[in-house]
Amino acid sequence: RMAVDILGSSVFPLSSEDAVKYQSSHPPLISNVVLDDVVIHFRCGDVLGGANRNDFGMIAFSEYIKWIDKESTRRIGILTQPFEKELNRRRDGNKAEACREVVYLLVDYLHSHIGENVTISIHNGRNETLPLAYARLVMAKQSFTSLSSFGIFPVIGTFGEGYFQKGNRGDNPFATYIPDLPGFDNVHEMNAPRLGTGEIMKMSLNETMEWFVTAGDL
Repeated sequence: RMAVDILGSSVFPLSSEDAVKYQSSHPPLISNVVLDDVVIHFRCGDVLGGANRNDFGMIAFSEYIKWIDKESTRRIGILTQPFEKELNRRRDGNKAEACREVVYLLVDYLHSHIGENVTISIHNGRNETLPLAYARLVMAKQSFTSLSSFGIFPVIGTFGEGYFQKGNRGDNPFATYIPDLPGFDNVHEMNAPRLGTGEIMKMSLNETMEWFVTAGDL
């Protein structure tokens, strides 16, 4: 309901029947938002080598290509932290430039595997609030989150197809049961190659970037 209130039912990704069921009683809170067919929550910050633990981390780029519908996808959105150090949490600010490099690497990777004609947008400006990020994930035809607790809830609640990385005792352990529950056949567990943030701490940025594009290579 939050996503529908923010964006309005006119952008609903499913049938008109479903849209009527969730019809907002007022105009969208945010107008003129261009939505994407595919939305990827790409968490950087402390995940990009900022904490010495491995229960959360990042997944290989090949996993996105494995699931994205290449025939119907025209727009892809990447949700990530701001690239300006001062707009981040203190613990994340030192990773802002590394995040920029990794995100643009992902953009290039997606173009090379899906096609140059697909439009890829990075949503991390000053007006990209957390509720809007959630709404983008809920309203996408396909929404992805890696091994992070931030994106799991909108991916579970999406009206489209949702994809999450297999969790563990320290991160989203409950989520592994969700695809088997009644009414959640649109939610899918991924088991991608992954790097824990503690492992990333021991690698150079170039080594990490090479891993992103070669692990689980298609």
